[in-house]
Amino acid sequence: ATSSTSTGEPLEANEPIDAVPEPSARRDLLIQVAVFVAAVLGRLPAQGAWWNQDDWGLLARAAGLAGLEPVNGFPARWLSQHFYWQVTWPVFGLNADVHSLIRIVLHALAAVLITRIGKRVGLAPLPRFLAGLLFAASPLAFTPLYWAAGIQELLGGFFAILAVERWLAGRDEGRRALVWACVAAALSMLAKEMGLGLPLLFLVFAWAGIGVDVRDKAFAWAMILLLMGAAVAEAVLVVMHFPVQAGEPYATGGLMRVIYNLGVYGFWMGSVGPIFRANQTGLMIMAGHAVFVVWLGWGIWCLKRGLPGGRREGRGLPLLALVAALMALAPALPLTRHQFPYLAYTAEAAGALALVTIVPSRFKLRPVVMGVLTAVSYTHLRAHETT
Repeated sequence: ATSSTSTGEPLEANEPIDAVPEPSARRDLLIQVAVFVAAVLGRLPAQGAWWNQDDWGLLARAAGLAGLEPVNGFPARWLSQHFYWQVTWPVFGLNADVHSLIRIVLHALAAVLITRIGKRVGLAPLPRFLAGLLFAASPLAFTPLYWAAGIQELLGGFFAILAVERWLAGRDEGRRALVWACVAAALSMLAKEMGLGLPLLFLVFAWAGIGVDVRDKAFAWAMILLLMGAAVAEAVLVVMHFPVQAGEPYATGGLMRVIYNLGVYGFWMGSVGPIFRANQTGLMIMAGHAVFVVWLGWGIWCLKRGLPGGRREGRGLPLLALVAALMALAPALPLTRHQFPYLAYTAEAAGALALVTIVPSRFKLRPVVMGVLTAVSYTHLRAHETT
């Protein structure tokens, strides 16, 4: 089966998903700026957050205070639990507002990257603009933004999203983009475990030819192998340095636990927030499973029939986004005691991209529409942040 591009040239079914050329670079810039501004302004109430819980331990370690248990060997989450605090402590000290501003900007930049990914996979301007706003307004970002230790989720998520964006740029920008994708993926792993699935995601991309020029396939496979080694090494460090035995905070279960937690995170990802129910009922778990079932069904439908409005470009996006979401959630799914909404932060990015594929291609992004949507997103965020 074949489809065609906007120029009428044939597009094979197994050809990589690439962006449709946009006539206006200024429109792309406006989309990114609008998303960034909405994300920053809407999250500014986080400036009032003070230190709590794990924050004090991270600050104390960076300050070199005595009494902390030393880390034997190279630590897990080196980037977000050690390096970040060693750099910021001498400069900012106990200035909580500066730290919260860093977190807000990281979240806003991640939302901008969502719009860039949307363009690279063929989304029209309106859907990719909506994807950026949806992620910017996600209630799953609340805890990482208000909790200084949430820098772990924000760094891990930002670099994971950046890694995907750079990989998708590989077809246009060549090996340099693939190298940066792997560097960003490694940094994501060093921040939080949601990045451990990136090598497998890139494996899917390489197998499908996504983001990789034919001449760079061998190079891409070599980079994936190196990245797999890094993922295994970081996973070993996590097991070594975190309490993973039965009854401990990071204890893991079997297949049934994975299936159960999939419903838990599915429900949280589909919730509007801003407050999440910690103990979910059986009906809520089933609703969470339904989120992924519907997602899968929509992905198969789009792959076969195209996106609404008959658009064929980007028709594989919902399925690829589902794979990416599951990869991001995978490290959290076996956990028996450590379940929190913010652990689905990175998976929410994939969910936003999949959700906007329901927007028909005939709807255009006009300046007035952009302004209204930005204002609505900002108002929604401020209302939630002050709840």
